[in-house]
Amino acid sequence: MSFSHITNGVVDRFGLPDTWRRDDGSTVSGYHFTDPADLAGDGWLPLVEDRPDLGPNEMHGQPTYTVADGQVTATYQVEPVPTAPAEITLADVAAALRDPLANLTPSSASTTVLTAILNQRAALDALLAATETPRPIQHGRS
Repeated sequence: MSFSHITNGVVDRFGLPDTWRRDDGSTVSGYHFTDPADLAGDGWLPLVEDRPDLGPNEMHGQPTYTVADGQVTATYQVEPVPTAPAEITLADVAAALRDPLANLTPSSASTTVLTAILNQRAALDALLAATETPRPIQHGRS
């Protein structure tokens, strides 16, 4: 059986330790063998998990903990399995960043902004060219 420790009504630990220091300062070795009634006196209550059955493409989310009737209940919600994000390549990123000129407004169409955008475009073009050009294998220096 699993146990959870409760402090001020909040679950703060899971699983019994091998050794426990009680509020009176005494230390109990082999604490995981302690009688459940004594564990409850130290704030340890049995942990019961409520995990609903799952369908296709479903998973359990993070649990919600409830302390009642001398036990802790971990209730899990069913959530959809997240789909994998589409693979984005460096070329996709460069294409998205390369042409901000189309989004200029009259207030942003200054020479400074235009120069910065053109410099950005040139840097991205150079980056793309470098990633598309195979590099020769370099061996250690002689």
